[in-house]
Amino acid sequence: MSPSKIFSPNVYFFDVGHYNPASELKSFVTYLKYQKIPAPLIFSHIESEGKLINKMTLLENILLALPTLSKSNTSEDFLHIIKKTNNESLLCLYNQITDFHAYPENVTCNTIKLIQIIKGLLIKSKYIFVDLPELNLMDHQLSTFAQALELNAKLFHQTIFVRTNLKIHFKNATQIIQRLPDGTFIQNQINVQSFKSSMENELAVKNEGYLKFFYTHQKNQAA
Repeated sequence: MSPSKIFSPNVYFFDVGHYNPASELKSFVTYLKYQKIPAPLIFSHIESEGKLINKMTLLENILLALPTLSKSNTSEDFLHIIKKTNNESLLCLYNQITDFHAYPENVTCNTIKLIQIIKGLLIKSKYIFVDLPELNLMDHQLSTFAQALELNAKLFHQTIFVRTNLKIHFKNATQIIQRLPDGTFIQNQINVQSFKSSMENELAVKNEGYLKFFYTHQKNQAA
C-alpha cells in the first residue's frame, strides 16, 4: 500500500491498532519513514510518561533541549520567552508550575508532564508526536494543552500526531492513521457524518461544543 501525503498544518490521530501504555515512538518513526520523509527526521516527542534529569532543575531540563535559549537562566527570562510565543494556552500551562527551580524528585508527576509539554511545544520542529497526553494531566489541563497544541501548529506550520483515548479534546483532527497486520499503514479521512450519530458526539456537544471529527478504534494488531 502506497504512502498517503502528509498535509501541514494538520492534526492526525495515530492508532497502532491496540491500546499499549508503552511508548509508540518506534511506530511513529516507522510511519515517517513509510511516508518517505527524508532523514534526518526532526520532530518533537511529548511522551506519555517522560522522565527528567534528577540533578537538574525543571528549568534546566527544558533549556537542555533548547540550546538557543541557554542564556535564559531565570524564571523571569523564561516567562518572557513564553509570552513571545503569543500562545495564551501555553502561558496558562506555564502559570501552573509553581517553582521552575525545583528538582524533579520534589515535584508531582503532573508537574513533570507539564514540563514535558512546555519543552515539546518550544522545540521548533516540523512534526510533533503526542503519546497519550491524558496520562498525568487533569481534564482541564488536557483541554488547555489541546488548544496550545493547535495554535502551535498554526504558528510554526507543524503537523501533529496524537495517540489518545480522549478524542473530544482534539477538535480539529482530520485523519486517522492505523497500522495494519503486515506492518504497513493506512490513512483515512475522519468521518464527520458517522460522528454526528455517535454517543461521543453527545458528550462533546455537552462539554466542548460541536466537534469536527469522529474517531473509530479498530483492533488491528501491529506487526
